[in-house]
Amino acid sequence: MILPKTLITWLPLAVGNVAADPAPPAMNFLYSVNLTFNALTTLNIGNTSMGRRVAYPISGGTFVGPNMIGKALYGLDWGLSDFNGAFREDTVYYLQTDDGALIYVRANGIRKNVHHVFETSSVRYAWLNTAVGFAQGRQFKGGVGLDVWQMGI
Repeated sequence: MILPKTLITWLPLAVGNVAADPAPPAMNFLYSVNLTFNALTTLNIGNTSMGRRVAYPISGGTFVGPNMIGKALYGLDWGLSDFNGAFREDTVYYLQTDDGALIYVRANGIRKNVHHVFETSSVRYAWLNTAVGFAQGRQFKGGVGLDVWQMGI
């Protein structure tokens, strides 16, 4: 096989760059949230071809961060426990800040590592519309807690 001259010229540079460890992305703490589940309306869909699916209605909660504070209004976690035992979160919930802004949050991830994206019409929090969040979660009786960080700032 004959490699094009351009590829031969750039190949050593590409290999050299791969060998170096990249710098980790910068992260900025956004908020901690405790989401409460409504156990009375939890819907156990059962074992599907993908695993065990359960819908956990979010009935409320609170959140606090350095730039915003408020309450979680409601939402739903379409959880999936796959055949390898990993829990896959697929969640939508709404936050309301103490100054009245509404923020739509979409969260997806496996186990304790969850990716977040946000939408809001608030001018004050418009920066969230282009933010990418990363959260680490923990369970407590009746709900979950998430610490959410903005990535790549």
